[in-house]
Amino acid sequence: MKLGIIGLKGSGKTTVFRVLTHGKIAHPPLEVAPQLEVIPPNTASIKVPDPRLDFLASVFKPKKTTYAIFEFIDPPGFAKATLSLLQTVDALIHVIPSFGEFKEPIKYFDEVMGEIEQIESLSQKPMVLILNRGEEVNNEIIERAEKQSLPLVDFNAKLELEIEEFEPNERDEYEKEFGIGEPPLQRFIRIGYPGLKIITFFTVVGDEVKAWQLNPETPVVRAAGKVHSDMERGFIRAQIIGYEDFKSVGSFGLAKEKGLIRVVNRDYIVQDGDIIEFRFHVR
Repeated sequence: MKLGIIGLKGSGKTTVFRVLTHGKIAHPPLEVAPQLEVIPPNTASIKVPDPRLDFLASVFKPKKTTYAIFEFIDPPGFAKATLSLLQTVDALIHVIPSFGEFKEPIKYFDEVMGEIEQIESLSQKPMVLILNRGEEVNNEIIERAEKQSLPLVDFNAKLELEIEEFEPNERDEYEKEFGIGEPPLQRFIRIGYPGLKIITFFTVVGDEVKAWQLNPETPVVRAAGKVHSDMERGFIRAQIIGYEDFKSVGSFGLAKEKGLIRVVNRDYIVQDGDIIEFRFHVR
């Protein structure tokens, strides 16, 4: 899933990018950048931590465990030309500053949203807000996010980037000192995932356990196509068990004995956490 990061100049969106991607950065050096007609965006692909996939891997002990991927894209600056680079992303991360000279987060939120509304292909995309703040929390922007049903993740990106660069034992000490109880990427996933309008399903095939991302309300035949086009073309049926049901018994054999595995047709709507076995035939 591609996630585009937007925000006003100075909002700290590149710092947020580095925090989410464990310090990765891909912009050219400043002395080189002026020579380029278009400065390319920072990009980084990060595995999406998922304890459900970890559990499945512990049960099946596959040779390969494949996590879903977030591809973060951080274009330089904030302008209509920059926004046009994000038309191919699946969702937006809007960084709102509330630190130092940035004392009016509502104003900055409205300014960016106004630009987005002028580009139809962006205005329809799912969005997660990140409040990049200093020591004080701004309740007004929190209330606005709730009113507009937008997930808002609380960040102190500068501090968290500094902590990210420490050795693991030092990092734990500083996180305790500053009350950071959860790594930033995990915090983003926990709070922001519903706002991204995606679900996750799992497959166990051969020596691989894999997580797949999918839009909600997707029929199982389309999920089959996500795995392989032949599976969608030759779809017959699918066997489904929800993750929690599987976890309660710990094996497909016991799940079958207890009647927890369902056989569904092509119109079944995939649910978050479904473990799916596809049956198909292609001549």
